[in-house]
Amino acid sequence: MGKVALKRDLGDEHGYRCYICDEPITQEQIDQGMVDTDRLIPKAEGQGYEIDLTRLACPVCHMKRHGAHRIRPEDLGVLKIAIDDREQWMKLLYKIENQIRAYERGTDEYSDISRKQLSEMLPMLQARVKDRTNLINAWIHDHREEPLIKSAMNVKSMGAQTVAYLVTYVVPEKAKHRSSVWKYVGLDKASHERYEKGITSGGAKRLRTALWRCIDSMWKNKDCPYRQIGDRVKARLEQSEKMVSSRTVKGLLKTMMWKDTMKCHRHGAAYRKMMKEVIGDYWVVARKFAGLPTSGPYVQDMLGHEDITDPRERGWLFPDDIQHE
Repeated sequence: MGKVALKRDLGDEHGYRCYICDEPITQEQIDQGMVDTDRLIPKAEGQGYEIDLTRLACPVCHMKRHGAHRIRPEDLGVLKIAIDDREQWMKLLYKIENQIRAYERGTDEYSDISRKQLSEMLPMLQARVKDRTNLINAWIHDHREEPLIKSAMNVKSMGAQTVAYLVTYVVPEKAKHRSSVWKYVGLDKASHERYEKGITSGGAKRLRTALWRCIDSMWKNKDCPYRQIGDRVKARLEQSEKMVSSRTVKGLLKTMMWKDTMKCHRHGAAYRKMMKEVIGDYWVVARKFAGLPTSGPYVQDMLGHEDITDPRERGWLFPDDIQHE
């Protein structure tokens, strides 16, 4: 049964109203995809879309019920709109650039008309992306004296774009542990395990991409503390005989020692570790500025490791550092 037919059956069975806010729902809204279906028992517990255990819901009510709806302060909402706009313009820009490249490489049948029209769109799209990028940079500049932003911008090779994404997407009150924010971003497992059939989400892709860009910049700065973390990881993995699942040149997933994996996979593991450290440090600092408690890393709290680097050693400022300026 299709989703539209299911929603109509739910309306006939339970009434054309949002079962949460009781607002009326029309068939036109259903046909246009403006209504959600909400399982009363979570999918993780085996619930399907049975008529008696599924209801119609407004999208916002649905998000609120599952804790996915975030109400941002008006000023932060302006930043979120700029980020959303930038993401959409970039997506369209990359799509058109890839299509033009496919024409030039001969992998798609060449079309003079399409090639010309798409090429004419590029300057406009590039201008839109630049405009939204400038808006984000200007927002961070205007808020540069806010403690958390000031702390983040004090880190070497940490740019305004990365800080904007962190401020927009990470809610320190929701993440009680480093592992919570790692899971939110999708850094709690290897990339080939991130997406599983039948299980939604592989983490906050936008934030993960922003972090990747940040790490790529940090990698070019040998004086950046996070680059030094990556160097240590790569050096260790080049000698490691620990068995891991990794893909071969042919794309086959095999179990092998870290030292036998492809060089690019060890480089990717170094990037991933750097990303985890950056967002982990941000989590610590954000929780401190919010007056919330912070736990140590698992290896410190549970395994007793003592050589844990304080975020301040990597350039982050704590509340007392800013108060004493």
